[in-house]
Amino acid sequence: MSQLLTRDPIALRVLMSETIFSSSHIDELTVPLEKGQSLNKSDAVLVESANLDLSYWGSNEKNVVFLIRSSAVDYFSPEAEDAFLKTIAALKLTINDVSIVNLAKTSTSFDDVKKVLNPRFCIYCEGEGKAKQGRFNTLFVEGGLTFLYTYSFEEMLRDVNMKRAFWNAIKEIKVS
Repeated sequence: MSQLLTRDPIALRVLMSETIFSSSHIDELTVPLEKGQSLNKSDAVLVESANLDLSYWGSNEKNVVFLIRSSAVDYFSPEAEDAFLKTIAALKLTINDVSIVNLAKTSTSFDDVKKVLNPRFCIYCEGEGKAKQGRFNTLFVEGGLTFLYTYSFEEMLRDVNMKRAFWNAIKEIKVS
């Protein structure tokens, strides 16, 4: 049995008020909401594994995974979310192209995250203390996967030098 996981209030309202049928064609799922809005696959994530408790935001169409760690919020504060969305837009990406996993909200291992999301690029936004072997704000390839260890978006909101260092590193990612 698969799990439908979401914290989105609009998606929850639809789920609680409508009859939901299983669909293997999640890309085609559109549910009418108030004022002409629609629920699409980036609003709720269907995880097709009974053994994993992994929720993430985004559709991961280009296999770019952002890993964050925040127990205070699901993904970002409103200000950090705005900065994140502007950053991916500057990279010519959308929320449909990426996925964000909050490591503080899951017990799933990185190996299982890799199995589910199959990333090509993995950006750890956890701060300098989590950097691997002094490779902070530097792209490196390990096991066929490109990594970037960098500051959290919350940190970058407070320090323009952190934001500049992050941007100089992430703009080198070539997503096709």
